[in-house]
Amino acid sequence: MKLLHCADLHLGKRPVGAVGRYSQLRFEDYFRAFENCINLAVNQKVDVLVISGDLFDKRDITPEILEKTEQMLKILADNNIVVIITEGNHDNITPGKENESWIIYLEKKGLLKHPKYYFDEDGYHFMPLTINGFNFYGLGYPGSLANETLKALSNSILSDADKNIILIHTAIASDEFLPGTISKDIIDLLKHKAIYIAGGHFHSFQYYPSSEPFFFVPGAPEFWDLNEPADKKGFIIFDTCTKKFSFINSQPRNKIELQFYPTTYSYESFKEEFASYLNNLNFNQDDIIIINVNLDKPIFIELDKYENFLLERGALKAMIRIKLPAFKDAKMTTQYMPAIQKIEKELIDSWDLFSNFSEDISGTLQALKNYQRENNKDLFIDSYDKLLEIMLRQGENSEDK
Repeated sequence: MKLLHCADLHLGKRPVGAVGRYSQLRFEDYFRAFENCINLAVNQKVDVLVISGDLFDKRDITPEILEKTEQMLKILADNNIVVIITEGNHDNITPGKENESWIIYLEKKGLLKHPKYYFDEDGYHFMPLTINGFNFYGLGYPGSLANETLKALSNSILSDADKNIILIHTAIASDEFLPGTISKDIIDLLKHKAIYIAGGHFHSFQYYPSSEPFFFVPGAPEFWDLNEPADKKGFIIFDTCTKKFSFINSQPRNKIELQFYPTTYSYESFKEEFASYLNNLNFNQDDIIIINVNLDKPIFIELDKYENFLLERGALKAMIRIKLPAFKDAKMTTQYMPAIQKIEKELIDSWDLFSNFSEDISGTLQALKNYQRENNKDLFIDSYDKLLEIMLRQGENSEDK
């Protein structure tokens, strides 16, 4: 069987702000990325398209978003390609309110299939779907319980590993804590119990282990946030017979990020130097241009003027960001910040109700601070939602006791 794996499509996303040409083109970019995925699936004659979370950008969608999505899924149905999906944190299927989800609506329309699981006083209950002889498990977005949920699944699976495929909206944790991620140790538990684990949540390509990998994150096919690095983003094709995979770049909208270091801090000389730098930039029509102006000391810069100049030259979006060093002494920064985090974690450890989740809460607080400093509203709200989820889940667990 040949499957195509995608994730984090975020259909329906629009940039924050007024609706205009930029907003409309970016809105269409996410559907264009999904269209590329569908064309690839049809041309490669895949049997199954796997979507491991965040089909939509928001739980509440407009009729236009729903209509476009239905039309695109119908192309797959017409080509006898089965679509199997699990929800992500943006799809956000609320326990007890599954029937209100648009994913469930699309399942009832026969446009996709949605394997489920649930948790009660007897523990975890997994309900895989069997397609072409393969068992597809859907774990959604377990958030801070991702490790626990995958561990429970590893204890539950008894069948042949070559017949099990898992969908879960998560990625491997890095050295720094990030909410909703999993550890390599937990993935290793499933090494001989699943042929493929379809991850998501992170927006760059990832796989594990380096030799004979079976856990994959394809990366969001389009930039969800312009601050995302321009790493690999795309789709994965996997052959269950050979256990070989190939990564296909999704070709997101071109984003160029540049660093500018002025040589002068005289106001008039700076204007002349920066204007010359911008005038000599090479980019294509409707590219997104981000320029970081790295300053050793403050200087007045007419940001709107320079951004408009790039727009007049054909850029779809122009962002000029001022970067000033917060501390001259790098050692001071690295010593000072962890001390605050340590104090916060020790304080949370002392809370009876949330002590078991102190690392989750502490890590999310650091993310909230960073996004507040960057004035990144979308990522701030996303992290805030994760913090609420952690606290609500722990509250539910304490009531059960």
